[in-house]
Amino acid sequence: MKGLLFAALAVAAGLASAAPKATVTGVTVDARTQRVTVSYTLDAPAVVTADLRVNGTDVALNASVPMSGDVNRRVDKVGTACTFGWTPSGPMKAFAPGDDVKVAVKAWALDAPPDWLVIDLTEPFEARYYTSAAAIPGGIGGAVNKTAKMVMRKIPAKGVVWKMGSVGETTMDSWKIREAQHDVTLTDDYYMGVYEVTQGQYVNMCNLANLSYW
Repeated sequence: MKGLLFAALAVAAGLASAAPKATVTGVTVDARTQRVTVSYTLDAPAVVTADLRVNGTDVALNASVPMSGDVNRRVDKVGTACTFGWTPSGPMKAFAPGDDVKVAVKAWALDAPPDWLVIDLTEPFEARYYTSAAAIPGGIGGAVNKTAKMVMRKIPAKGVVWKMGSVGETTMDSWKIREAQHDVTLTDDYYMGVYEVTQGQYVNMCNLANLSYW
């Protein structure tokens, strides 16, 4: 692992002037445990993700060996050291000193986060963000992600105009007082669960809220 090469991932050119920036400041590898720790700084609050490329091939780092620390979530520490890391396991132990290994750290604007969001229903609704379905630990259809967590995907909706309200008459009592049809423009994108809410997720949400679900 001595030959590891780390680099920061540049923000898309179209957003460079407004988007936050992450700058990698250091990398350490524990000689005993082989745990890799990456340090970086932010110039503004952001959602931070990281990707791995080994010998030119992208690797779903977090899905292979879950990372911990200031990564895959919102980070508000500006101008001070932020860190995250992982301990190699399984195929990750195949790294050789001569391998070309790059860790890319990207800062996403808070109003333009990654497409995938995972909510932990056993903690105070902890939110983790991922750049792809392949990067989500356990996979989007994994048992944990259908019980203790909830996988959501971003729906592009900012600026979309749609009709709200109803037209015509109806005999249903609940519709006798109706809202006139009008245009509504959404100001932000939103996330929606990729599956219907399962019984396990419902139970965990109720437990977290200290509510009775019977």
